[in-house]
Amino acid sequence: MYDRQPACRVRQLSGISYCKHSTGRMPVIHERMQTRTIHLAIGVFVIAVFLLTGYHMRFHIHHLMEASDRFRFSLRGNHLYILFLGLINLGLGAYLRISQTIWRAYLQLVGSLMILAATILVIIAFFFENKESLDRPFTLLTVVLALIGTVLHAISSFQQSKKS
Repeated sequence: MYDRQPACRVRQLSGISYCKHSTGRMPVIHERMQTRTIHLAIGVFVIAVFLLTGYHMRFHIHHLMEASDRFRFSLRGNHLYILFLGLINLGLGAYLRISQTIWRAYLQLVGSLMILAATILVIIAFFFENKESLDRPFTLLTVVLALIGTVLHAISSFQQSKKS
């Protein structure tokens, strides 16, 4: 059994195309929002931020990193999370295909929003979160959002198997 949507009339409301079904409105995300382009642009930007934070660690705060192992490990961890989220965004920007199935498209949208929020939070955490403490709520939230967003994208990509 395949997931197919009935034919629909496309309407424009506030800049987003909507497909009117008997079940309600479904935003046709791939027509107006350009999710792939957003992820690609954010991914390139975050890789540039990764390079700049590496430069910052090496040439501006290196003396602080030598003084405290906890500070050095926390800062390097956040630095690697920036790379991690930049690569996730680049991967989504290169390969994301928005599903035509309503629930899968919504899962992809929510997953993308979670990954974009995690990307912003990890950059904030790099500069503003306390590195001397074991309690690092921004970093924890970043990892959780990235995990859930990636899992939602994975769930939306599973196809139902054809039964014989």
